[in-house]
Amino acid sequence: MSTNDSLLFWTRLLHLEGFAVAHVQQDTPTQPVRLTLIPNTAVGVCPQCQHAGDAIHRRYYSDAVKDLPLGAQAVELTIRT
Repeated sequence: MSTNDSLLFWTRLLHLEGFAVAHVQQDTPTQPVRLTLIPNTAVGVCPQCQHAGDAIHRRYYSDAVKDLPLGAQAVELTIRT
């Protein structure tokens, strides 16, 4: 399975509207699957002036969400905004 196929698989499996999986990491089978999500929208709102813009000046990463087991496999989500 190629990298793009893997990202598409996880995006479809999670079915989180407005987000896509951009990165998957699992070093060993006993470690959790770590997924990084990015928003599908190309436009963001400036936190200072509240106007829409398509230029990215800064990215933020959320703390990992760890309450998402997939069967016996632990899953962690990090959201990049």
